[in-house]
Amino acid sequence: MPHHTSSSPHRRTRLVAGWLCLLALAGGCGQPKIGDQAYTLAVGLDRVLEKRDAAQLAQAAERLRLERDRSAITEREAGILTSLIERAQGDDWEDARSRLRSLLTAQVNW
Repeated sequence: MPHHTSSSPHRRTRLVAGWLCLLALAGGCGQPKIGDQAYTLAVGLDRVLEKRDAAQLAQAAERLRLERDRSAITEREAGILTSLIERAQGDDWEDARSRLRSLLTAQVNW
């Protein structure tokens, strides 16, 4: 029977993964920063996701396209928010809202 010690490869892998996660969080690498206009759109999107309103979700997608096209938000910001809209359109409203809430929370500097 194999003897498992506290330094087994599996345990070391988990410890390294845990430290990497902590370092990423401490370094602020968890969520991207977004500009003021993208933040305003994200707050509005949060309300749409809360209501689970497909019609308003389509309007939000169109608004994002317009804001991107007029360069009010960056391509990267549009991509982030569009990916959340696509999750909701795929009927994963909870995950979309959870990810959006994490993004919004990451914007606040205490």
